[in-house]
Amino acid sequence: EVRVILPEGVSDIELSTPYPVKRDKDDKHYTYLDTTGRTVIVMRSQGDLTENHIQNFDLQFKYAHRTMLLEPLLLVSAFFLLFLLSIIYVRLDFSIRVDEGAEAKMKVAGYLEKVATLQDRRNALYQSIEDAMVKFKSNKDNNSFQSALKRIGGDYKVETQAIAELLTTVKNINPELGDKVGELQRLDRVYRDLQAQQTALVEKLVSGKIVKAAYLDQENGLVKKKEETMEKINSVRAF
Repeated sequence: EVRVILPEGVSDIELSTPYPVKRDKDDKHYTYLDTTGRTVIVMRSQGDLTENHIQNFDLQFKYAHRTMLLEPLLLVSAFFLLFLLSIIYVRLDFSIRVDEGAEAKMKVAGYLEKVATLQDRRNALYQSIEDAMVKFKSNKDNNSFQSALKRIGGDYKVETQAIAELLTTVKNINPELGDKVGELQRLDRVYRDLQAQQTALVEKLVSGKIVKAAYLDQENGLVKKKEETMEKINSVRAF
């Protein structure tokens, strides 16, 4: 068996031998930097060989000269790509860093959302007091009324204390937003005082210490002030 390895990229192969041989199917041989592989011509004798068979054979093929540049170009391209990747790796920063500014904004947004939720709970407690006053004017049951006020007042202190703690936290991160939470607390105290005045007025009405006409006149003034204050609270609450 005779195997002839030709350069990579040859075409139009023609084999001429001085005596009959069997040509097997062409094979491929790969070495470094090869892409398509080198054609291998495989020949076999059809009988026993003697010294007379030691003769030259003719093998012709076409080989484009530009193909000789393929391997050097591949080598140059590989080194160029390696250097390019090295430059990119050195110049770019792939480390994971936390954007402190964005993280702070996210934290403040979370705190403000908690403040808004707590304010909604205080508003619900105010409505509970309104309902208790309506019921008290109807059934005149002072013990039940005072018990409801005490229970609601306890819940109110819990919600207000929670907002006060958040106020300190927010102010340390963002003083401007902290001032808004402080303004919310101030307006809430104003509303609380107005409702306390209304509660005392209802107690006077039920106990007969004030006539209904005077009660209605004073209550209308308090209700108007409460509505104005609640509008301001809702405006600040939006942050």
